[in-house]
Amino acid sequence: MIFDGAGFTIDGVIESASRISDHGVNVHNQATALTNVTVRNLNVTGWYIGIYYNNTEYGIIHGNKVSENVLGILLVYSNNNNLSGNNLSDNTGGILVRSSSNNNLSGNSVMGR
Repeated sequence: MIFDGAGFTIDGVIESASRISDHGVNVHNQATALTNVTVRNLNVTGWYIGIYYNNTEYGIIHGNKVSENVLGILLVYSNNNNLSGNNLSDNTGGILVRSSSNNNLSGNSVMGR
């Protein structure tokens, strides 16, 4: 599955971005791993977590602008994903990879607050 944002914005309300359940993009399936999910060319701003991959394999996060979130991109229990060419700015945290393996991060720009 490919989610091509075509440069559009998913805009949250930063004042209410205090709950960890607030995600701009949420790619997650509790029962079985999601495979081959691509999120690209999207602006994500004003969320607790901008882009969230949980239990995801062989996915791509590419060419996104992720800004003014508490956490820009979070991968949890996600393996063999490719994160490249993303621009993260003004997030409290940039990219967090937890309990995951074999993910490739290259060519991302991360600027903090």
